[in-house]
Amino acid sequence: MQAYIEYLRNHFNNTNIIYVDYMDLAFEEIKEYHALHNYVEERHQAGKTNYVFVDEARK
Repeated sequence: MQAYIEYLRNHFNNTNIIYVDYMDLAFEEIKEYHALHNYVEERHQAGKTNYVFVDEARK
């Protein structure tokens, strides 16, 4: 996933990457889907191609 994110960053100028890694404790508070939705909405950038990557998603 990281390789693809780097590819996007290196080959496209108008991109916004929103990345969530649930193995990182910094994301502990956004495991509930409403919190995840709010996290993504806050980071969405109008006029750009927005990508959302969620690593280690669990039920």
